[in-house]
Amino acid sequence: MFKLQLLIYAPVAFTAAVLLLAAMWAGISTRHWFVRASWLMRPMAKNVSGTRRRLLLLARTGSTIALALVLIPMSVLYFRMLRGSPTPPNTYQDHPNIYIRAVEIVDELARLNPSELPIVTYQTPTTSGKAKRLEQLQKEFMREVKTPGHVAFKLEDASFSQVFETQQARSVAKMLDAEAAVAEKANRVDQASEYALASIQFGNSRSRGGVLIQWLVGVAVEGIGMNRILDVRDRLTVPRMRALISELQKIDQSRESLELIQARDAAFTDREYKWVGRLTAALYQLWNPDFSSPQEKAVRNAQLRRDSALRLTIADLAVRCYQLDNGNPPRELNQLVPEYLEALPIDPHSGKPVLYQFNPPGQWIIYSVGSDGKDDGGVFGSYTDTLGKSGYDLDLDINRDWWTPGERLSCTRARSPSFGLDSGHMQPRCVLPGPKN
Repeated sequence: MFKLQLLIYAPVAFTAAVLLLAAMWAGISTRHWFVRASWLMRPMAKNVSGTRRRLLLLARTGSTIALALVLIPMSVLYFRMLRGSPTPPNTYQDHPNIYIRAVEIVDELARLNPSELPIVTYQTPTTSGKAKRLEQLQKEFMREVKTPGHVAFKLEDASFSQVFETQQARSVAKMLDAEAAVAEKANRVDQASEYALASIQFGNSRSRGGVLIQWLVGVAVEGIGMNRILDVRDRLTVPRMRALISELQKIDQSRESLELIQARDAAFTDREYKWVGRLTAALYQLWNPDFSSPQEKAVRNAQLRRDSALRLTIADLAVRCYQLDNGNPPRELNQLVPEYLEALPIDPHSGKPVLYQFNPPGQWIIYSVGSDGKDDGGVFGSYTDTLGKSGYDLDLDINRDWWTPGERLSCTRARSPSFGLDSGHMQPRCVLPGPKN
């Protein structure tokens, strides 16, 4: 920011100094004021003394340089502002869109159940009609979101009210999570995972076709469902885990690129903020073409966390399926292909398969290299540790902290040198079968 201010203010200050000196010179001169004021525009007289000639030449040169320092950057900014942000192509123009109907259901659900309570709460003589309608809407919603949709966003028609309307999407995700909590409490964990999966599917649809704020809400909605999956993953049946793996892989393959979303967001911002937004963007680009704002870094981090959580969950479920089928977890992750996985999930932080450690009897850990991009041997810190420090890896528990701060998933803890310790802190190691601590 200091460099940007220097770029703006330095030429202005220099020009002001030159003009001040010119005014002082004109003030102390003995000639008529009009003559003194026109010295820049008229040729120097032959009878002008050498000292006066040099002073005039210096003043004119300084003024020319000052004007160039001001006008050239201004010209560059002007031509950059003329271009604006290009409108990205509409990749979903001819695609059927379940999202439109899903949003209609979301609106009605939010209106009928503003408190985000489970349906069982309304199964009373006076509210049985509402309970029946809520159940119908939920079933239709869960059926609709199985197919990836996209935000019905048209740049020419979009408004801030449409972009920033977020609460209802979160509200429905919380309703589904309330239903999942009731099912989990009744030991219907497979059904609980169905509600969780619907939230993840809806969050994925909301993350496609829109602008950044809509994408971020989609990530948050997805996180609500993912938290529930992490809660029940050690109690799911093998058929349900296999079904979850298949659906989560479809979601992973249907992602829209963050670059396209950012381009769409830039075009929308350009249209809404007009020349003020263009000027701000042009100034940043002029000074530092590779400039990355804190907001952009946060968005990129959210994408990496979301993708790593999804892929680690896919791998974790596959390991659990393998263990229940064979009595022991695999010694290497490659043993999951092709029976349980089509291919090994890729760590978005490294571009390589997610990492896996096996330690008999029956102990394993699946993790990502995290933001530092290197394998630290399965050493984990807190969520904040993984943001700004090197030397830490990223596992599902830390991703859970991202969505639910201070609440870590309980797993059996193994004290083994091969798994490493972080300042004496025992790292969670998932063991199956067996109860959680």
